Amino acid sequence: MKQRAAEGEGEAQFSQGCRLVCEGDDGVSMGAGGRTPMADVGPILSTEVFQVDHRTEVRRCSHLTKSYLLAGPWAEEGMALLEKAAGQGHAYAMHWLAGRHRVREEYEQAVEWSTKGAEAGLPKAMFALGCCLDAGEGVAAPDYPAAVDWYRRAADAGVGEAAFHLSNMYFVGRCWAWPMMPATSCAL
Repeated sequence: MKQRAAEGEGEAQFSQGCRLVCEGDDGVSMGAGGRTPMADVGPILSTEVFQVDHRTEVRRCSHLTKSYLLAGPWAEEGMALLEKAAGQGHAYAMHWLAGRHRVREEYEQAVEWSTKGAEAGLPKAMFALGCCLDAGEGVAAPDYPAAVDWYRRAADAGVGEAAFHLSNMYFVGRCWAWPMMPATSCAL
């Protein structure tokens, strides 16, 4: 994997970058006290299914605590590999970069990478961009119309969290100036 990543293969750079960011250089996940993060923080593993460029992809994702993601010299090497993969148009790498920057509270970079991932058609990146715009992270002020637009796009692509956030935007009144939903007939 390292060799293919060094040769510039985007998928290998993405995989190697993720491994380095989450596991370290030796491939063994190390947390505080030299133990694995399973012992320390217990990563939450989830399977995510994405529709990208007319193909379905399944990714196994791990979400670790903030302190773990910021640790280790390998994290910077992993970030560099993710940036190389993202530079080649790898949408998942863009989304991972956005997430890592958001965890590090580097919100401008998070918005930049979320925007690139969203424009590449990745539904989770659309949702992440909506979250940043809604919270006003990485932008001058919250941009509710743009957040609603990205939430709607992500929800239409099947991201349940985006549908929840979109409904919450309507509930708290942040969308009152925009058309609600298309008129439908309700036959009882």
